[in-house]
Amino acid sequence: MSAPDAGSGPESALEDFLVERARAGDREALGALYDRFAPRILAFARGMLGSREDAEEVVTDAFIAAFRFARDLRSSRSFGGWMLRVARNQCLDRLRQPRLLTLPLEETSAPVHWPLPPRDELDRLGLRIHLEQALEQLPPDQRAVLLLRDAQQFSVREVSTVLERSEAAVRSLHLRARRGLRKALEELDA
Repeated sequence: MSAPDAGSGPESALEDFLVERARAGDREALGALYDRFAPRILAFARGMLGSREDAEEVVTDAFIAAFRFARDLRSSRSFGGWMLRVARNQCLDRLRQPRLLTLPLEETSAPVHWPLPPRDELDRLGLRIHLEQALEQLPPDQRAVLLLRDAQQFSVREVSTVLERSEAAVRSLHLRARRGLRKALEELDA
């Protein structure tokens, strides 16, 4: 069985065979495993990330890991679960990374011109640019604490470890950083 919902029978036997062949270095077996599992992992990653492009990268990275560690695979009984755990970890890593706001281009059959995104996306982009300009005005330690605490949602304890400061110092720095950001935003608005 290659996935939690897979049963015994011809499909399971084929997956067992493919995993054994992949362990032996058979690239065609790895390709067949890709064909079997990529759609499931893509759907999972897309649900986690909300972006088809990011989800496709996760699928690629997960299968690169599978190809790299093919000889270490135990059996097809754990292959599907292992692949989903790899994909889950990669999704979580991506979700923790700061993201740039991207504007989707509308598909059109008309001649190519740059379509304007909806007003709310323009507002979010403007706010993002404004916020980045204000963050750039802060000292690096204040910028770091804001990004770790507010953007990445790290705990005070985690931030104190990363910044090598006491928890009390992190709380104080975070307060100063928020005040500094507010002041920088007000100055940009003036």
